Formats: sequence, structure tokens, C-alpha cells
Amino acid sequence: MTTRLQSEELTFLFDLDNTLYPRASGLLAHLDQHINAYLRDVLSINEDEVDEVRRRYVKIYGTTLRGCQVEHNVDPLEFIAKTHDIDPTKFVGPDKDVERILRELPGIKVVFSNSPMLHVGRTLDALNLTHLFEKIYTIEFCEFEGKPNKAAYERVLADLDADPEWCVMIEDTSANLVVPNQLGMTTVLVSDGSGSWPKYVDYVVQKVPDLLSIFGGGRDKLLA
Repeated sequence: MTTRLQSEELTFLFDLDNTLYPRASGLLAHLDQHINAYLRDVLSINEDEVDEVRRRYVKIYGTTLRGCQVEHNVDPLEFIAKTHDIDPTKFVGPDKDVERILRELPGIKVVFSNSPMLHVGRTLDALNLTHLFEKIYTIEFCEFEGKPNKAAYERVLADLDADPEWCVMIEDTSANLVVPNQLGMTTVLVSDGSGSWPKYVDYVVQKVPDLLSIFGGGRDKLLA
């Protein structure tokens, strides 16, 4: 197990939002405001209803975009253009610690996000991390049916020609680690919380640089 966790044959799949940058940056919260405004306009609902609608869409479809697409025939490209055209440099910037850890981790690094390329590309550029990832998978690649749908993970793994048992999924959303665990991937939850965690979560870290204690030579299991 130690050898596998430190192997150059590993493939690390990183979520983007609130994973490669801290939740405290406010970027995702700002994006949520744009999405809420769009829903109020397109669905003709008030502020009090937006959160419940989004919770239902995420529970059933995985993303707000997919819920709008299925239930209201919303054009996904229009949704993206009107909700994700924001400047991430107002919220995030280069993080030398994250950049260093990505360089030091063994194996291949890719991004696997439910966000569209418009947002993912700009945010990775703002973080100065684009050049450290071999591939970038966004909601477009998954034909707008992203995590936690099993088909999204299988599509990405097939494109990578990767054995799930040699893959590590790193996420801030625990529900998105259920399928990776079922497929045999090592799962890492990025969380600043404490307490017990579901069995499908193998490791918990507070921030990306903590990964080096697991995959860079250290053997501390960071589960609370």
C-alpha cells in the first residue's frame, strides 16, 4: 500500500472549486450569486425559492445546470455564458504552496470539475496552475451530466485509460466521492471541519498541501 500511494503510476484527479483554492476566497459564493440571479429571472421564482430549487436539482441531477436543462430545456451554453462570466482574479491568485505540492506529487495530475471550461480555464490561469495539469475535464466533456453521476467518472477514466485502483479523487464535496470509492479509487476529502467521516472517504485534509503527508513520503492518515 505504501508503494502504491507514492507511485509514479498514480493519477490524481482534482476538483477545482473550494479544492484547489480555499472556500474563504469567496469565488464560489460569488458564482452562486450569479446562478441565483439567473434562476430568479429564467424560472420566475423569488429569492426564498432559489436555494430549495438548487438543492433539489443537485440532489436529483448532480448540478443546477443539469436540472435546468432537464426540467426547463435551458440551453446549457446560454446558462454558462450568463452565470460564469466572472473575473476570478478578484478572488484568487497564485499560491506557491499549492504549485509546489503539485510539482512534488508523483504521477499524473488532472482537473475534473463540474464547472464549465469558461470558469475552469480562467480560474486555473488566475492560480497559475494550468501548466501543472496534463488534462482538464469540465462539464462540457461530460455532456453536462457531471459528478456524482457514475457515467461522468467512467467517461474520464476511459479517456485517461486509467485503472481506478491507481487513481486518487480529491474533492471538497463528500457526495462526489461515493462513486470513486465504489470504482476502487482512493478518495480524499478537502475539509476544514472535524468529526467522523463516511467510510467511502479514505483520507481527509484541510488543504491541498497536506496531500504530501500521504502521497509524498509521509504515512499519517488524516482522518478525524
